[in-house]
Amino acid sequence: TDESKYPILPTRVAGIEMEWPVGILNINGQKDVKVTGKGCIDGQGPYWWKKYWGEDEKGGMRKLYDAKDLRWCVDYDCRRVRNLVVMDSEDVELSGFVCRIPKRALPKDTYTIAMLAKDRCSHQRLYQKTESQITFC
Repeated sequence: TDESKYPILPTRVAGIEMEWPVGILNINGQKDVKVTGKGCIDGQGPYWWKKYWGEDEKGGMRKLYDAKDLRWCVDYDCRRVRNLVVMDSEDVELSGFVCRIPKRALPKDTYTIAMLAKDRCSHQRLYQKTESQITFC
């Protein structure tokens, strides 16, 4: 994976304004947008999770930050592409598709779909846990 293929733009991550890689699909400053129908956005491959958790799923950046008692910082420093980002947009509907993340991610993880919209944005049920992955839909 070539991280340079994902430009860095101003956004919000876990409530903090910062620069972060763009998503696979971005809706920024738009109005009356629908992303609907069957399909899958799968931008959460092993590269991104190995960067965070390490090859053995016990290391990576997370282990380095845990050792310094800075666990919360790693979520901001370990930049990972999000599947879908909706920012400063109105009347956005998301439905019918799934966004995959690996089973290691927690259901509360919000960097996979970021809804940073202005007004009247809707989506169907967000979490569906399966044996091998969590899907957002």
